[in-house]
Order: sequence, then structure tokens, then C-alpha cells
Amino acid sequence: MSFLRLQFNKKTNDKTGLTLVETLVAISILTIAVIGPLGIIAQALHTSYYTRDQMTAHYLAQEAIEYVRNLRDNKSIEITGDSINDPSYEYTSTDWLSGIATPPSSPDVPGRPNIYPFGAGGIPDAYSLVINDNGTYKFEPYNDQYMKVNNNGIYGVDAGAGAVDSQFKREIYFQATNNTLNNQDFVMVVSVYWKNGSTFSKLILKEYFTNWASRAGL
Repeated sequence: MSFLRLQFNKKTNDKTGLTLVETLVAISILTIAVIGPLGIIAQALHTSYYTRDQMTAHYLAQEAIEYVRNLRDNKSIEITGDSINDPSYEYTSTDWLSGIATPPSSPDVPGRPNIYPFGAGGIPDAYSLVINDNGTYKFEPYNDQYMKVNNNGIYGVDAGAGAVDSQFKREIYFQATNNTLNNQDFVMVVSVYWKNGSTFSKLILKEYFTNWASRAGL
């Protein structure tokens, strides 16, 4: 009876060891099967967030360009209309820049950015484009701060309007393309910076502007 009892105990111990190995193998297989899809999902989410932020950055850069284009076009239409209606209409060749920026040869004008002289050394003045509560756009010196965003998802609003810092910065500068052309064209460069987690990204859009007024001599 003692021999049978020992044999029984030995078989029981062997069976317990085999079950533990099987469990470890099953856990390893399950872990591998779960980690793979989770990694794919995490990468897909990161790509989705980056694409979303990249689209927002592009819209913010395009918004600034469209604002300047609207100022240019409206002023050019106004100059052309006034010239047609009144042949004695007084104007200067840089009137179309009104509200956009100051020409390279002019001194600083409050509230209007400077067009950096073509071929000049140094760094152009940088500006931000913000929106007041009443929807009015304005240029301000760039201070490397994040743009504001309100509860309606509108970026660039002034502080104090219930807005909070976003993850985007928008830097703008202007440069004349050729000073010998009577300041008739310039390039606008808009850089949008943003941060997603620990990743920093940057998007740059450039737009060339020239005078569209049809009056001869402008």
C-alpha cells in the first residue's frame, strides 16, 4: 500500500507541473496576440491626430493669406473705381497697400506691418494676426505665444473673451520681392507651429501679392 501511495503522489505532482507550463505558454501567446493590434491602433490614433492638427495648421495659415488677399483686392477695386469715376483722383503707387503693410521706403505705421526690404540683411519683423470679439482682424507684433481659441473653435481671438491657449502659434512676415518695381509686389510668409504630445511640427505657406488696380501707372 505504501508503494501505491507513493506512485499516486508522484503522478499528481507531474500533472501539476505540466499544467503550469501550459498556462505560461497560453499567456505568452495571448500577450503577443493582444500587443500587436494595440500597437497598430496606437499608431493609427497618432496618425489621425497629426492629420487633424496638420489640417488645422493649414487652415490657420490660409486664413491669414486670405485676409491679406481680401484687403488687397478690395483696395484695388476701390482705386480702380475712383479713377474711372473721377479722372482727377489723387493717388500714389502704394495706395493699394493700405491696411496690408507699409512699403519698404515708408516709416513704421501703427497697426500695419512693415514690408521688409528686398535683399536687406537681418531678420524681418514678425507679426501675429488676431481677431477681436467683433470679428475684426488686426496685426500685432509676434510674441511667440500660443493662439487663443474660444468655445466655438475660433482661433486667434483676444484674451479676455473666454478663450484659452491652443496648441498653435502663427508667425507672419512680409518681404518685398523687388524694390526696383516701385514696391508693386511682395511675398507673405505664414508659419504655423504646433505641438502634439512631445512632437513639434511646422507648416509654411507662401503667397505672392501684386497690385491688381487697372488704372494706368499704378
